[in-house]
Amino acid sequence: MQPAPGWDALDEALRGLYGDQQPVQFHTTVRYIEGGPDPLDGVSVYRADGHWHYVSYGLSELYDVPHEVPEWSGFGLELSFRLVDGGKDGPPRWPADLMQHLARSVFESGKSPGENDCLDLNGPLRAGFPTRLTAVAFRLDLRLRTLRTPNGKVSFVELVGLTPAELAACKCWRTDRVLELLPHVTDPERACRGDDDDFVQAVRAGSEREGAQTKWLYLDEMAIEAEGGSLVLCVGTSAVSELQALLPGRLCHNRPLGVQSPQMSWTFLPDEEVGFHADDETLFVALTPEAARSLAGALRDEAGDYRVAEAPNLVFRVG
Repeated sequence: MQPAPGWDALDEALRGLYGDQQPVQFHTTVRYIEGGPDPLDGVSVYRADGHWHYVSYGLSELYDVPHEVPEWSGFGLELSFRLVDGGKDGPPRWPADLMQHLARSVFESGKSPGENDCLDLNGPLRAGFPTRLTAVAFRLDLRLRTLRTPNGKVSFVELVGLTPAELAACKCWRTDRVLELLPHVTDPERACRGDDDDFVQAVRAGSEREGAQTKWLYLDEMAIEAEGGSLVLCVGTSAVSELQALLPGRLCHNRPLGVQSPQMSWTFLPDEEVGFHADDETLFVALTPEAARSLAGALRDEAGDYRVAEAPNLVFRVG
């Protein structure tokens, strides 16, 4: 049998939490390096306090490293997920399939999710299930944290299910702050906290106090037009809610905001005067905090032109 010091180290860390409990294991039939579709070698599931705890094996280096040991093992992480125990015979397989899907994206892109990152899944957390959870946030698993293995360090990054409104809250404030207001054990049947006035007020106050963590807004389509001495920025109605939150959330806290599509990019810069210029790749729009706040207040998710007195030569065209 091939030596697996990385795998053994993960097992030892989990024994520290669960003792001699034998986990349910979802193994990969054909390994990824042998042409199989699933990049993780397996997912182990433990019964915890009122929930199932899933842990991936395969984003870190599980087997012998034939060269000098790096600081971080493989991609430097393994995924962790806590699912409410529905009282059935055993843990369902779908969270392991979700982990495989996320791991496949990491292998294909070479980019690992970091603590406090968020990901829109563009569909339900559990395929074919009527859940309002359609996104995930990534946080450090506070029970496992970061482990030093013979193959380098491994952080256990925990997935937390989010609704669209909760994902928007993370973008316009800070993921770690929003997660303090949400259950860390995912329940696909839970209600959306975005419908709760206390949650909405907490997010709004936090964003005003601390600003938004989101540095970039990605749009499918946007355009620039010149009209009567004014710069016209064209966006779709779906972009409005995020611009309303992020323009003041970034610029009023002296932070830039990038907006990017496959065709072009804009960068909104905090400044003492309103103005704009461009280089070969990017349009730069300087806004005062007052202009950013007024524009955010004026925008509506309805087709039309929107301008404010604080930035008279700038028009947002929504359509």
